[in-house]
Amino acid sequence: MPGRRTTDATGMTHLRSWLDDLHLRLLVRWERRRPPLPYSDRIDREIVVPRDRAGRPGYRFAAAGPSRPVRERSTRGATTDFVVRVGAASYVMGTCARPGDAAEGLLALSQESLDHVLSGSHGLRARQLAAPYATSLAGAPASAFQIEVESSPRRHVHTDTIVSYDGWLLTVGVFDAPADQPTSTALVEALLASWTWLPAGAR
Repeated sequence: MPGRRTTDATGMTHLRSWLDDLHLRLLVRWERRRPPLPYSDRIDREIVVPRDRAGRPGYRFAAAGPSRPVRERSTRGATTDFVVRVGAASYVMGTCARPGDAAEGLLALSQESLDHVLSGSHGLRARQLAAPYATSLAGAPASAFQIEVESSPRRHVHTDTIVSYDGWLLTVGVFDAPADQPTSTALVEALLASWTWLPAGAR
């Protein structure tokens, strides 16, 4: 595809560790955030993440509360696209990494991410619940794995999904606290089902 950039093996390794570190660091950051983001027990608003000048894909989805931030610059040329709550201690966050067309290697990328997380280098206790599996998000190829993470004072079931779309890698991290289920799980399912990609040129 004209203009599409790829990421070599070394770049993918760095990207993998960045994705792992980012979601787990953000878990701690948002757990400590005050005041907490508001939310409701139903899907009642639309979140729009616009396409940016660098070419990152834009998308929209329905949520149970506002997002702060929306496509905020993060580390290593990436963006934190959104953070929305789906329960008292549960939320969904999205990030967009550097360009990389990894549609053919998503399962391997998820497996390396899982191995990195389970190594304990984050200082958080984690155990595997589901090995990497192929999935999709709004028609885009993706892979995901699921772990249980303990971050004082809460425990989360974390589903980490890596998506390849339009020459970019995005991640969607779901942190679902057992105490918020099943309402939080239903809100996450509705959010992901409502996801649509914005057409090229849309803002």
